[in-house]
Amino acid sequence: MILFKLCKKDLQQALKQLRTMIKTRKYNVYVQAVFLIEPGRLTICLSGMETYCRIENEGIGMFEMYFMDFFEAIENNTDPVYTDLNFFLEKTTIQFGNRKMSVLETEFDTDKVMKIVEAPLGTLNYDVNEDKKFYSTFFSKVYCLKKDINTHLNQSDIEKDLDMFAKFLKKYQISRPEISDFIYEKMYEKDPSKLF
Repeated sequence: MILFKLCKKDLQQALKQLRTMIKTRKYNVYVQAVFLIEPGRLTICLSGMETYCRIENEGIGMFEMYFMDFFEAIENNTDPVYTDLNFFLEKTTIQFGNRKMSVLETEFDTDKVMKIVEAPLGTLNYDVNEDKKFYSTFFSKVYCLKKDINTHLNQSDIEKDLDMFAKFLKKYQISRPEISDFIYEKMYEKDPSKLF
């Protein structure tokens, strides 16, 4: 269990920065965000982007939930702009005021959280470790489609899509490695320093 408090205005500003980076198509309501709670700071991470707010907290940890659910809950909050919001994070839910929302994943293990905090900027992309069922950080590679060099895809996003396709195509006896080979055959790895 973690308690943290921050100014509503600061949180809204940080969320709006990230919101501008999400395309407005309907499927983007399922974009997941990671919220990393460390001493005096809340870092909010989307794939390839992150921002932070100053907080007062008891405990450190992280949670993951759908970004638009969190964004709309804060935007629809009727408290005045300069009011402090008090959050209460448990294993499966986060609560502020009278509103309680489900979270997808939580992590309260101090060692794992501190490894993530100490990782270099931009490494907050997550990969599910199937054996241990927890999220671990890795340096996400960036790929481009061979037919469209302006398309940049993070390896973490590709791997999530591969997991989804593998579940759908399992009944047709198509394995994940087959799907992976097919997808990666259409791409090449891009040097991250040359993206911008």
